[in-house]
Amino acid sequence: MPPTRLHLAVLLLLGVALNRARGGRVATELLTPDFTASYLLFQDSYGAFLTSPSGAFHAVVYNPGGQLERFYLAVLHAPSKTCIWVANRAAPITDRAAPLQLTANGISIEDPNVTTIWSTPPFETPVAALRLDDHGNLALLDARNATLWQSFDRPTDSIVSSQRFPAGAFLASAASDSDFSEGDYRLNVTAADVLLTWMGSMYWRLSNDARSTVDRSGTVAYMAVNGTGMYLLAADGGVVIQVSLPAAELRVVRLGYDGKLQIESFASANSSNSPMDGGFVAPSDGCALPLSCGALGLCTPKGCTCPPLFAASRDGGCTPSDGSAPLSVSSCGSTVGGGNNSLPVSYFSLGNGVEYFANKLAPPTVSGDNVSSCQTLCTSNCSCLGYFYDNSALSCYLVQHQLGSFMNADSTKASDKLGYIKVQSSQLSRPSSNSSSKSTLIAILLPTMVAFVLIVVVSATVIRAWRKEVGRSSRSRDQQLRRQRSPSDSAHLGHEAGHYAELADPRLQGRVVAEEVERVVKVALCCLHEDPHLRPSMAVVVGMLEGSMALWEPRVQSLGFLRLYGRGFSGPEDGGGSDMYLKHMASPMGRSGTTTSTTMSGWPSYLSSSQLSGPR
Repeated sequence: MPPTRLHLAVLLLLGVALNRARGGRVATELLTPDFTASYLLFQDSYGAFLTSPSGAFHAVVYNPGGQLERFYLAVLHAPSKTCIWVANRAAPITDRAAPLQLTANGISIEDPNVTTIWSTPPFETPVAALRLDDHGNLALLDARNATLWQSFDRPTDSIVSSQRFPAGAFLASAASDSDFSEGDYRLNVTAADVLLTWMGSMYWRLSNDARSTVDRSGTVAYMAVNGTGMYLLAADGGVVIQVSLPAAELRVVRLGYDGKLQIESFASANSSNSPMDGGFVAPSDGCALPLSCGALGLCTPKGCTCPPLFAASRDGGCTPSDGSAPLSVSSCGSTVGGGNNSLPVSYFSLGNGVEYFANKLAPPTVSGDNVSSCQTLCTSNCSCLGYFYDNSALSCYLVQHQLGSFMNADSTKASDKLGYIKVQSSQLSRPSSNSSSKSTLIAILLPTMVAFVLIVVVSATVIRAWRKEVGRSSRSRDQQLRRQRSPSDSAHLGHEAGHYAELADPRLQGRVVAEEVERVVKVALCCLHEDPHLRPSMAVVVGMLEGSMALWEPRVQSLGFLRLYGRGFSGPEDGGGSDMYLKHMASPMGRSGTTTSTTMSGWPSYLSSSQLSGPR
């Protein structure tokens, strides 16, 4: 039975007397202005300064996890220590001695600099009392017992029995178990359903859950939970969708910081026993959680792993094993995968049979098209981070917002599922600031050494041909010009003219085909790009030489400096330097078209450091 006005008036008078008499002792049900609390003042009660009549709920200055960095004005279900509401989640108290004050103007919280960091809104009438009832509702009352403000109207990540949650409202998860700032998960009550979303992507819907029952069609007005279950109700009180649960006096519906929706049931509001049962947890399939195995991780019935061609990353997820970097929405507008004049992006395959959590409930972006059209659509959309193609349904799903975890596709249709993520080439990757010095040294020196070998092989071949021309009696203008060009410049000109076979060492006697010389020359020229960011990485160089990656085309505009060096190139003055140099260079090309270096000494003095610079 609700309290009468006379009963509340008596409680108010008792509250005034108790406030003055007890100081830091915990009050029951009511507090009146002027009152001050802090964690330090109420540390003997672990921050609790007000309890509901039955003791089921406490109003506290709360430090979740026992840490002393963040304190909150909160309401706890005392027996289970479950936090059901937080006032200042975006502005935590950072000093355990900082005051929380109840005045005639409302509640305010100050930081150590005496600056208000959170407060209730202004009211037209003075505040007469702060009341905490046995439903867990914290309310400010005026002198006529009218409610000026209440916590039930401002839910955070939880609701309890007797609390109505209107359509259009949402619960926001906490960032962690000790940081109550808003996380990335949302429970949204719509006019038709209840949805769980992550970064805008839906991963659970009540009407699709096998444990729910759709009673009738209609517009949802609000969600409520009571002794028999959880309900979506129309404005007339009729049930639209329901989840039936065992009878219980108190239920707490909570969206966890991990994205799980959980309903805990208690035999009575002030019971000190554990919840009656395991409760309701959604989604029931753990692999349906957006980050069940971290970003780009693969969730399987046996646990977390990485998709094929991926490797574990330091943040607990996975990353492409070739060193390329997945794009993010923040890349839009930058020089990568974005607007005009941006560098091209590529796609990294996830292999067959990999599904994405968001595709289970969302309709396809495009239907009745092929996989190439799907890729074109993603490439033209800066916010697209990848795509999935269903071969059997001819459906394309674009991945946007942020990349989460993957899961195994249905075994019957595994081969029909194709997934790709958008990546920037490893040539654009930047080394992590957390990389070890050893990894950084290898990343810098190894690609450079390989590029040096390639340049020397090409240079030796060109020098050999050039020395034969010197010995000839003809002194034509073409021979004079060729004598003045550097090896790299000759390769440059040979590339422009498309005369790759002429660059090969004549001693090979036709044992190498022009296509193989072309591959080596193009790779070497790409390693000489004036802008280090345009040079291929070690992985890309090896891939191009082996033929497993597409061969890059040298950017002519980035090689103009070679002509400048070529004008001052005079060649060796001695008669035998080139032959001696070739003896220390490389073994003849094998069937793969690659060469094996036998020494790194004996660099020609006429090759400058700029000419020998390799990939970054």
